Amino acid sequence: MAALIAAGVLLRLLFLGADSFWLDEAYSVSNVLPHSVGEIWHTSVDPNHPSLYFVILRLALRLGGVSETIARLPSAAASLCSLALVYVLARRLGMSTRAGAAAVVLMAFAPVDVWYAQEARMYAMVTTAALSFAVALTIDSWLGALLVAAALTIGLYVDFTTVALTAIVMSLWLVWWWFRFASTRTRRTAGVTNRRWSWLVGVAAAWLGAWLAFLPEWSHLGEVLRRIDTVPLLVNLHRWFGLPLTSGAPAVVIITLIAAVAAIAAAAVWRALGNERFRHAWASFVWAGFVGSTLALTVPRGYSAKQFLATGWPFVVLVVAWTLTDCGEIILSASAVTPRRSWRLSSAVAVSIVAAIITIATPRADWRGVVRYLNQRTRTAAVWIDPPWNTVAYDFYHPRLVAGTNLLQSSEAASGRVGSRGEVCFVAERFGDPPPTSRSEAWLDQHLALVETVSLPRLEVRCYR
Repeated sequence: MAALIAAGVLLRLLFLGADSFWLDEAYSVSNVLPHSVGEIWHTSVDPNHPSLYFVILRLALRLGGVSETIARLPSAAASLCSLALVYVLARRLGMSTRAGAAAVVLMAFAPVDVWYAQEARMYAMVTTAALSFAVALTIDSWLGALLVAAALTIGLYVDFTTVALTAIVMSLWLVWWWFRFASTRTRRTAGVTNRRWSWLVGVAAAWLGAWLAFLPEWSHLGEVLRRIDTVPLLVNLHRWFGLPLTSGAPAVVIITLIAAVAAIAAAAVWRALGNERFRHAWASFVWAGFVGSTLALTVPRGYSAKQFLATGWPFVVLVVAWTLTDCGEIILSASAVTPRRSWRLSSAVAVSIVAAIITIATPRADWRGVVRYLNQRTRTAAVWIDPPWNTVAYDFYHPRLVAGTNLLQSSEAASGRVGSRGEVCFVAERFGDPPPTSRSEAWLDQHLALVETVSLPRLEVRCYR
């Protein structure tokens, strides 16, 4: 297990500069470079996210220089911290050493964690903050309350997804606390029982203190909640399943309901695990669900959903590791322990390793290669990009030609004179759909002659005359 964990660490560090920045990464780096740390802190460079991650990113770029490796290093460091915190949390929850090590191994090769550990975005840090928050909840002292407040405050300033994630973690902690409280109550130990209630009061005070510390960003969070129905994940859920979209205050209510459902489900499952037949069915369900979802997460699609899954994946891993190792021993007495199903754990680890390798081998959109090719191509008179927001990644790599956008609305396109001064190169996205993948590409195919195509990861340069 130690060797596997070391391999997982290397996966996060050895390939940080292998791929060029894709759109969101280029947006992050481009937006922080013109500003000082103070400017970034007081005025977030991203309307959808708070400031702390961008401050850390700006400091990293100032100290290490502007490169893909340096920009992604804070995320990789956060991911490494998460590996350690997974083990600490496992042990704090009463899991065995074997189960804790298994959780770290599964986390080390989790495809979503490997991917976001190598991305210049804030999601790996959200994961670290959420794990720190969970560990702090298990510390029954004033120090634990201070750590709860600190972890929640930092998480909120890193990203607004912390709101939903910590609400669910808090609800699951309440279930854990209640079962611990119930066990002390049966012993009729008044002193211990009173301490449990003081623990709850301390956590509630820490929660309130963190939100008060987050007061300067309340208005920013409100703005994001008012347009949360534009998030691609929620838009897709509405399109595919007809789920209603809520924004503003109703979104907070929905988050609270989801957290309450998670707590009820956790309590029901814990009770049911006392039944041997259910326990066997639960182990099979958890194993099959984990293996299937791990393989599904290697598919290079659905990144808006994976961003949210990545932040909560350590808690999934903890449940899986506990189920495949300690489940029978914790629920049953020592004389009734069922045989360990090591083959399930071994196969889960093997699938995770394969998934991690596939994830590392999956390239991001190669805008660095696109610009290099177009800068060397002397016959190109114009460059067009659709959708227009991809110009952020294109411009980051210092192209020789400024890219045009909105091809169909331009005067040149309307008059049919596109390409009259030379060859026109169009940069098309390629995410598995057959071309043309945009109206601009379809127009060019109909009105001009295709003379050259160059395929790069996730992109294709198509040149017309």
